[in-house]
Amino acid sequence: MPSSTFVLFGSGPGIGLSVAKAFAQKHFDRIVLCARNAERLESERNEVEEVARVVGRNIQVSAFATDVSHRDRLRKTLKEIEGLGPVGCVYFNAASINGAEPLTASDEELEEDFRTGNLAVYIIAQWAVPLLRSSGHPSPSFLVTNSHFPEAPMPVLLSLSMSKASQQNLVICLNEAFGSEIHFGLIKACGLVGPDNSRLNPTDIAKEAVAMYEQEKGSWEVMVSIRD
Repeated sequence: MPSSTFVLFGSGPGIGLSVAKAFAQKHFDRIVLCARNAERLESERNEVEEVARVVGRNIQVSAFATDVSHRDRLRKTLKEIEGLGPVGCVYFNAASINGAEPLTASDEELEEDFRTGNLAVYIIAQWAVPLLRSSGHPSPSFLVTNSHFPEAPMPVLLSLSMSKASQQNLVICLNEAFGSEIHFGLIKACGLVGPDNSRLNPTDIAKEAVAMYEQEKGSWEVMVSIRD
């Protein structure tokens, strides 16, 4: 398999870091972690390198501090990542989670949530689709953490519910347009994620993400739903 890069947007405690570790243990020579917190990213970079070493893999892990809701900053980061080499898989896990009673959240807050969960995915797809198509990777993939909110929105999480519904539609549209060449997938965490849950825990969600990535072309699924 040609050398290629796994790019994670939304690294951090929980699903993001667990996904990075799961892919580092089995796939890819280069892992890229992206999140806003530069100090935490450095610690997470070391953790990902260590879990790969434990299973006998020597990989390159890079970290980029960026805010996906800031379009110019995001595009600058994408250009820097592109210089590392061919991209084989993009995983989007970033989200803005703001709880509020219905109609009390400001329109600015809703706009920020849409920038984070939708415009960022769109900008990243504009960048990633040509790279994935030309990568030579046997299973070029674009995977996104989603939820049950498109089917079961919550009034107290109105903004996130709106964002996740739009995000799901965006990924489905991308799959309709480019799904014969690129595996577009939604990993839907259907409920509150916690380390002690039977299935809705970061480790099992990460395993589901790897399993989706490992599906053979011709059997690519667009959605997997995870529930306790």
